[in-house]
Amino acid sequence: MIGIIVTVSNNYENLFHCFESLKRAKLDNCIIAILDDCTENYKVGNLIADFQVPLIQVIKTRTSIKLGVNVSTRLVIDSLLQKCDFFITIDSDMMVRKDFVEQLMSLPKDSVVTGGANIAFTKDIYYKYIEAALICPGNWQHQVNRKVVFDGKSIYCTNQVVVKKTGFNSFVGMVNVPLVDSASDFYLYDLPNVTLVGIDSNYPRIRKSIDKCTKYIRWGDVKILSHIDGQYVNKIPQIKSKQEYSQFVLKQLANYIDTEYFLIVQHDAWILNPSAWDDIFFEFDYIGAIWKWYSDSFRVGNGGFSFRSTKLARILQQDQNIVLRNDHGANNYAEDHNICRIYGRYLKDKYNIKFATEKIADNFSVENWNTKPPANKYNGSFGFHGFGSIDYTDSYITPPRP
Repeated sequence: MIGIIVTVSNNYENLFHCFESLKRAKLDNCIIAILDDCTENYKVGNLIADFQVPLIQVIKTRTSIKLGVNVSTRLVIDSLLQKCDFFITIDSDMMVRKDFVEQLMSLPKDSVVTGGANIAFTKDIYYKYIEAALICPGNWQHQVNRKVVFDGKSIYCTNQVVVKKTGFNSFVGMVNVPLVDSASDFYLYDLPNVTLVGIDSNYPRIRKSIDKCTKYIRWGDVKILSHIDGQYVNKIPQIKSKQEYSQFVLKQLANYIDTEYFLIVQHDAWILNPSAWDDIFFEFDYIGAIWKWYSDSFRVGNGGFSFRSTKLARILQQDQNIVLRNDHGANNYAEDHNICRIYGRYLKDKYNIKFATEKIADNFSVENWNTKPPANKYNGSFGFHGFGSIDYTDSYITPPRP
């Protein structure tokens, strides 16, 4: 058995992302022990109380007085010694990759696997190095690393980072040891068949969205389509209006996509909860936030943050019956309105295009425009579109700002 010890701090947003990544990890033969050393934030308490992983034992320990990380960590590890042979410690401001346990377990068992603030070790290593370090004051991980190196043993790091610190960059304080938990090659998901794309004549603002979306996901390609030079840019003529933007998406965008799928982002739309990615998204040709002001079956959805198949993009480009236009529901030549509401039934019937169900769309994104209470509650979706009216009060996400 493998014991995963999560030490909790008062930052609820970091803990939310930590828990979300753990829920989606492969945790066969694992026990999760959550250590709450008398934190004071009620949102942290709520998160811990609600946290569970199907088929995985979760042990929750809260100290009655603040003991400090060393003492409390030792108490939790000692409680697991009869059940577990291998241990992984994680701070609550960390995210884990889906395969992090498998990767850490693949390294030599007579070593310490370190990322500075996270350490993986066997029961024997615990008795030899870690138990004593936890008794002493100061940074116990640092002391363990120094002692291991002094004894001529190895500190291992995985070839690709599987645990990432989200709160602040930390280090192990050792010479020639990679800064694992602040490294740049950590990705929650590797999506080689998806292109991340933004189309905008204002490069700085779309670059902000692109950077947020590349932080935890490795894409097959990343493209900014703009007339302005810059990183990721594929040059196109300047787009000067919403109508020109929509015409480009309908009839030219397919020329710039070389992968099977693509994610469109805009300056007011990006990934909020990267752990909410779900491979079920690949089962659809179009996913966007629900337009909740409609009452029919064509409410999916918004194109500002949308996941689409290249199959759909090529159909839109090649079918001469699909012409950008307005109708009684929209007068701004919106490409998403055209695709989903004007031509939605036509695309379904003729080409078997699959629009996401509303449940999937709700997990994927939330729409800001014209969304009123109580439908404007953020529910932990992968992304969002638009600023202003979404209610993040009961969520664990910092509301996005322009």
